[in-house]
Amino acid sequence: MNWTLAIEHNQTILLRNVAWLFTWLKLEVGGSVETMSRFRRLTVLFVLRPSEAACRRLVLIAVLVRGVVAPLLKTRAADSRGPQKKSQGKKRADAPLPFKLIDPRKNFDLFPDRPKYVKGPGPWVTDLWSDDPIFDRAALYAYQEKLNRPPPTPEDDISATTLCRRMNALMAALQDLDEQALRMAKLQARMKRVEARTGKLTLRPLRPGLPPGYRQRQKHEVDEVLVDCHKLALMAQNELKPPDTS
Repeated sequence: MNWTLAIEHNQTILLRNVAWLFTWLKLEVGGSVETMSRFRRLTVLFVLRPSEAACRRLVLIAVLVRGVVAPLLKTRAADSRGPQKKSQGKKRADAPLPFKLIDPRKNFDLFPDRPKYVKGPGPWVTDLWSDDPIFDRAALYAYQEKLNRPPPTPEDDISATTLCRRMNALMAALQDLDEQALRMAKLQARMKRVEARTGKLTLRPLRPGLPPGYRQRQKHEVDEVLVDCHKLALMAQNELKPPDTS
């Protein structure tokens, strides 16, 4: 199995599709817009979600194939002046978003925003996380207002700042897989230390089951890339020995 050729082949396809997103939105790499129509956002997510999952699997394959090992933690000598305080500076809103190396987990909550009626005099309402009724009816009015909203249209403008940051993070990750492989090796080493210290299992980079953005009916080129990368990642985990990151 020529793992290097498989990584480069899928990486080229993903780079081409992400570059098409920037061209279609008339943006430069690193650029961003505050709002976009709902139709444009759904079109971007149609390509972005499977591309992120495929890139995440390419990074894992690179870690296993190239034998990337996280550097050992250096023991720092105690300073005579005592522990120094960390800087309290806040992160900038326009700071580059790092590419997420862990698959998002599924949410099995069917009705996260639906209020629950409780027995008693009056239409008291309580939320799903509390058993105490709310006597000012604010939750009931908010829920009724949400039901009376007009249905969304494809031309509605919605926020797109986070979406653009995700696109830029994916493009940066695809352009430098070696750096992302080192980040994943450090992440795996950190998870092993947490498991050894607490005895609790931590999240793995790949979630069990089907990958995020998977579609049974493949309608786009990235769907085939995601299926290919997912199979290669599972094959690499079974055949290749993971590097020792302890």
